[in-house]
Amino acid sequence: MRMNAKKQLVAKKLLWICLGLCLTFASLTACTSASLDIQINASISPEPVVGEIVTLRIETISPKFGGNGQLVVFHSEEINFLDIGSEWQSPAGGVGGDGKHLGWSGPVVAGAPLIHELTLCVTKPGNWVIYITMGTDEGGVGADQLHIISTADSAQVIPSSEYKGEFPPPLRSTPTPTPEPVIVSAECAGEGQ
Repeated sequence: MRMNAKKQLVAKKLLWICLGLCLTFASLTACTSASLDIQINASISPEPVVGEIVTLRIETISPKFGGNGQLVVFHSEEINFLDIGSEWQSPAGGVGGDGKHLGWSGPVVAGAPLIHELTLCVTKPGNWVIYITMGTDEGGVGADQLHIISTADSAQVIPSSEYKGEFPPPLRSTPTPTPEPVIVSAECAGEGQ
């Protein structure tokens, strides 16, 4: 009879361990699928050479979730957004002192694309990052990031899926050395805004 009680105790322990593992797996799976609920595709054109004014295009689609949405663009201090309009807010103080951010709030319709175009300018040569996140009050979330390698003569925009550098990259990176300082226009530098 003692052997049966011992076997029952071991079976109960195994059952609790299996239940705990199943719950952990289920919660991890839920977090993973939630991060893919909203698709975000971001691009910049033309290439963001230092001092040139270019356009960031953000296209989002939330197949399952609608409601009130929040779209946030975190960016390095060396990237200025110009004439953002009244739909976007630029809170003072930035994010942790390492960058800046813009925020948009508005309605999101499930299954309908949402497109935003913002004008920006890179003010210094270097390797800079733009993070884009979106969420809705009904539960959908998504994120994307672009890596910008910009000099006075050339630039490259690398989507996160193709980026082979440091992960996660810092919002603030070391500027690429240049032989001469690059002078940007007052508009690019964000003067008078």
